[in-house]
Amino acid sequence: MSTGAVVPPLTRARRKQLTRDHLLAAAEALFVERGFHGASIDDIAEAAGFTKGAVYAHFKNKEELFIALTERRWDAQLARVRDALETSAPSATAETSETFIELTRSLLWGAPEWQLLLLEFNVYAARNPSARRRLSERSRIGRSTLATLLQQDLDRRGVDIGLSADALAGVLLAFFNGIALKHVTNAGDDDDEVLVSAIALIDRALDRAPNSGRRAARGSGRKSSPEARG
Repeated sequence: MSTGAVVPPLTRARRKQLTRDHLLAAAEALFVERGFHGASIDDIAEAAGFTKGAVYAHFKNKEELFIALTERRWDAQLARVRDALETSAPSATAETSETFIELTRSLLWGAPEWQLLLLEFNVYAARNPSARRRLSERSRIGRSTLATLLQQDLDRRGVDIGLSADALAGVLLAFFNGIALKHVTNAGDDDDEVLVSAIALIDRALDRAPNSGRRAARGSGRKSSPEARG
């Protein structure tokens, strides 16, 4: 009996998904190389080895193609945030803080070419209603997903910040998007200090929130037990 990996059947739906993934990969490479405005549908089709009609069979226009790429990246980033929140201890520790600092560095500064692309597309969307609507809708979805993750983490930690999770998500996104924008357009020697200070400020605010389980854990001088982490 063969012990090799089972290969899924190449159904019509799977072929369609594989073609879509291939188009997205080609588009991402060209957008990174040439920018949103510099990469055309013709260029993307040629790079992927398909006709222009094949691109339009999956995406209505270049805007939709770019939004699909941002959705994929945002979903992957939110998955990393979810994993970090779910595996962190309820009480603040130096190890937990360093983990979130490293994660934030990676999310904000790990792909500077994408930060520039997003900046370019945001400026474009500000002047194009259809692109603005699509980008706004995707931003609302991303913010809502982050708010859900934050609320779950606050409940697990026993923290009441007196602010809705949606508002907190909006504040954090604006906060860190600003840090990312500054770094990619005008990097400075103090950028890392600003990032670390921002996370410390958030940590301090959570520590001082009413009913903070973090504060109680710190006051006891003991690390959380495995039972508490569960």
